Amino acid sequence: KLITCCTASCSQPKVSRLFRTSVRPVRGWPTIAVCKGTMGGCESCATGRRKDVAVNLVESMASGNANQLRSAIQKAESCGIDTMSARRQYSELARQDRQRPDRTPDMLQWAMSTQDGVIIHNVIEEIEAVSPDAEGLEAARQRLMFHHEEVKYKLRQFAQRGDARGLAAGLDRARRIGIPEEELAWADKSKLSQAGADCEGK
Repeated sequence: KLITCCTASCSQPKVSRLFRTSVRPVRGWPTIAVCKGTMGGCESCATGRRKDVAVNLVESMASGNANQLRSAIQKAESCGIDTMSARRQYSELARQDRQRPDRTPDMLQWAMSTQDGVIIHNVIEEIEAVSPDAEGLEAARQRLMFHHEEVKYKLRQFAQRGDARGLAAGLDRARRIGIPEEELAWADKSKLSQAGADCEGK
């Protein structure tokens, strides 16, 4: 079905159905699927815009520049282009950037500023894997130990009150911030004991 073009300057008819095309401007990179529609302009104009954005996305993936790729992903998603492979690459580029030796002090400082034990634990693990002697790691470990003690204190309170739900949530939090399992065995037993008492009470 053909309908009149939305712009006088374009001689191409606008097609009302949806179709797909693909762009592979860089050898070795995955095909980017582009969905076409008729919203926002005639079909030929929309096709040209989407192809330009798709080409830019693949070229940005080839560039290895995280900032450029992030911008290309945002533009592609606004045009309905699949960005799953680009997002995976961006995540990897961002991870590599975080692990650069000159970035580790800033990353650790940022993690501690969040006051979130889970974030601090994850950043410490990530940096320890590539640079175990990185500047700022010891301070971050000490901050993480503070969170460990805080969570263990809350677990003792939950156990004293017989709060099985609180124990379960506290144990989950404890594991996410890296408290060793041997330090949590008593809380696990207390949770099971309390859960059994609750069932008997019902």
